[in-house]
Amino acid sequence: MPIFAKIRTRKKELGEVWKQLWKPVGLVLAIVSAVQSVRTWQQRTGPFVYASSALLVLAVVILFTIPINSVRLLARRLVAFVVDYVILGLLTMAIANLLFKSHATRPSAVVSMAIVWTWFAFFVLSDWRFGGTPGQFILGLRLKRAGGERAAFLTCLARNLLVLVVPIIGAARILGLATTSRFGLFAQWSAGIALISLIPLSIAFCDGQSIPDLILGIVVLPKGASASLHPGRLTARPIFAVMGAALLAGIIFGFVSSVAYHSFAVEKKVPMPPVDFYQKSGLEEAQIAGFLRSHLDGGMLDPEAFSKDDYLRELRVFSALGRLPSENGASAPAVCRAAFQTDKSYDIVLAQINPETPALVKAILFQNLINTSSQYVKRPALLVLQVAERQSFGVYSIQHTENYMLCVTASNAANGKPEVTVFDVTATSSFIASISEPAELLLGNLNGYSQVEDVPIWFR
Repeated sequence: MPIFAKIRTRKKELGEVWKQLWKPVGLVLAIVSAVQSVRTWQQRTGPFVYASSALLVLAVVILFTIPINSVRLLARRLVAFVVDYVILGLLTMAIANLLFKSHATRPSAVVSMAIVWTWFAFFVLSDWRFGGTPGQFILGLRLKRAGGERAAFLTCLARNLLVLVVPIIGAARILGLATTSRFGLFAQWSAGIALISLIPLSIAFCDGQSIPDLILGIVVLPKGASASLHPGRLTARPIFAVMGAALLAGIIFGFVSSVAYHSFAVEKKVPMPPVDFYQKSGLEEAQIAGFLRSHLDGGMLDPEAFSKDDYLRELRVFSALGRLPSENGASAPAVCRAAFQTDKSYDIVLAQINPETPALVKAILFQNLINTSSQYVKRPALLVLQVAERQSFGVYSIQHTENYMLCVTASNAANGKPEVTVFDVTATSSFIASISEPAELLLGNLNGYSQVEDVPIWFR
């Protein structure tokens, strides 16, 4: 019909017009979208916009300059390590909890050291006897010598020492150096992160094999793959590329750490996204913690046992800036909400207790914390009481925390006592991992680990 023919003709004409207009319109839309993306990136990265941009550029350069086979192998090896970590973590937690609950042993530095060295032995024996760890088997990877035969025990031992033990101990020693200057923090974090990132980056730049693999003549390849397909060699070019990329990654993280420290700890600025919370514990906070500890055994059925840290493992006080640990801060009384909006600061009291602490002792401890709160907190103010139960497994820790939001106001006209109102309660579980504590256990520094985790050196 003529009407349909006219419609088709007009549609074609409009299509031609749209094609002519689309180029400038599409360019304008692309520019607007790019500007909006940059603004969003800047808002979300806050003071770390330049460091984040540099890290993004580094990631893009690595992805687009190294062979795709190296990218695939790096991804599979990293995922395999994560799978191994999860499997070992779940097994460790199940076995340790069974031993703790049956009172066959108790948490201690010796038990944690045994866990760390058991993990190391697991990796060595898996590489030697089975040609790979469970994670590598799941991801279809196999470990063998470059000639195709199985790796010797001493070779597997040396490999895991170079891949796991040396970087962990070295980075922990560097990051554990005491420094407060901005340049000192920058240099410290730059060197520590560069050392940690050296092994994974070498996998990317050395055709899927790490530097220790190449030194010892070992390859980690997909099952059935020939070593000739990944002829990684220790030549000058990949070594310099790895060192440069690791140093650049360290410099980026060093810059972030130094900026964060001076912005929050020294200049006392309210944190900006993406770091919207900061806490510190100095001399003033330690004095408050000492005052609190001397008043927390009141009403206990066995004050002597309580004072020996059988129940209360740690008591720390922090000064906090930024967001509240609960999203229900708007439900706080108006006077405390107004005080918080002034400088975004508040205090945190962390009481870490033994998981086996009786419920009655927990109740008395919590009541004593509330009763003493008005003696060291400015009024009106917000206060967060955190009652935490922490279990350490050497390589990581699991902490369950109950957060009680308190509003401490001026004295009540009727009885002359300050008013303390609990207006919100939340519970969180957190997974805590670091390199400093495994490093102390690998070196046999049981006393240092015992002081950090507040557990005895020997089980009793």
